[in-house]
This record gives sequence, C-alpha cells and structure tokens, in this order.
Amino acid sequence: MNHPTASTLSPSQVRARSAVLGLALIAFGTLALLDARNLFDLALMQTFWPLVLMLVGLDRLVWQRSSGWMPGAVLLVIGSTMLARNLGLTDIGLHQIWPLFVILGGLSLLSRRGAAQAERG
Repeated sequence: MNHPTASTLSPSQVRARSAVLGLALIAFGTLALLDARNLFDLALMQTFWPLVLMLVGLDRLVWQRSSGWMPGAVLLVIGSTMLARNLGLTDIGLHQIWPLFVILGGLSLLSRRGAAQAERG
C-alpha cells in the first residue's frame, strides 16, 4: 500500500493534518494539566499517556520521510515501552533499553549512507 509522503500532499492537506495533530495535542495537554491540578480526574491518562508518543512516532514514520525513520522509531519504542510498563506487561524501563537508541542511531546513519550511495550510482 502506498501512503503519500508529506512532500506529495497539497499545502491544504498538510495544514489540515498539522491542525488536527496540534488540536489533539492541545486537548491532551489541557486534560493532563487539569488532572495534575486535581480539577479533573483522568485515571486512565496516567496509564495511557504514552499513546501520544506512539501516535507522533507513527505519524513521523508514515508522513515525514524527509527526517528519516529514526525519530519516529525512537518515539514508538519509548511510547511502547512506557505503555507496556504502565499496563504491567513488563518491568523493563527506559534506563534498561537506552542502548537500543544508540543502535537505532547507527542503523539510521548506515541507511542514509546506503541511500546516498545508491543515488550516486
């Protein structure tokens, strides 16, 4: 399945996509702030807030090809790890998987280098 990249979207589609993501983040942040001030009880937010990181990571992987796959992959890994820990599925924390980000950085550099060499022929 071919997904359009950010460069193939019309300017109005890019603005609409940015507006939806921006409004979703503002709504989430507002609810989190109200919850932190005990003005609104969002017990589920304490568990599921890493979904925001996962959604932003997925957005970067699917739509923002210009920055490479690394930022999206990192956000997905961080969000997934945090959500799994919040749900009690694992006791692994970010302090235990930070070397994975070093590995992902190396893979990202190698994939960029390989792509650049392929373009040169």
